[in-house]
Amino acid sequence: VCIDPENYYEYVDAFETEGTDLSLLYDVILCAGLRPEEATGLTWDKLIETNLGYEFVVKQACKKVAVYDDNMNIIGYKKVDSSLKTDDSYRHVPVPLRLVNQLLKHKERQKQRFKDSVKMHKKGKRWSENGYIFLSRTFMPYVSESLAKPLREICDKYGLERYAPYALRRSYATWCKFKGI
Repeated sequence: VCIDPENYYEYVDAFETEGTDLSLLYDVILCAGLRPEEATGLTWDKLIETNLGYEFVVKQACKKVAVYDDNMNIIGYKKVDSSLKTDDSYRHVPVPLRLVNQLLKHKERQKQRFKDSVKMHKKGKRWSENGYIFLSRTFMPYVSESLAKPLREICDKYGLERYAPYALRRSYATWCKFKGI
């Protein structure tokens, strides 16, 4: 299941128009072909400039793991950086220029958000190049399990066919295959 290549720009334009952290995250999954958990695990220091443009260095994933008590009962969940799916998953991924421009604007907005947040100042937290690119309203990284519902809402808002977040990655892979990449 993937987005028809003829509809590619409808999704890209909708994500850009929406202008949220989450819509940019979906754009990254769609335009760079990352797994949702890889995209949520991206940090600013993994967006690097090269002689040919920008690329992501994909080295970690952000996942939700259960926290257990002494009797092995689940008492909650926490977000952790985790290894990638396979050894081949560690890679450098080119980032389209249009997406780079959005990411750099997002970076400046995020820096300002940290600067303006009384809550983050009280916690002694500052913006950092090692920080996550995509943060929720509570300044926590997203996990892939929390991405489906907001994506459906964006699709509904812009009159687009609904897809699961992983379909964005499959769409990218399918388009690459058809182009002989």
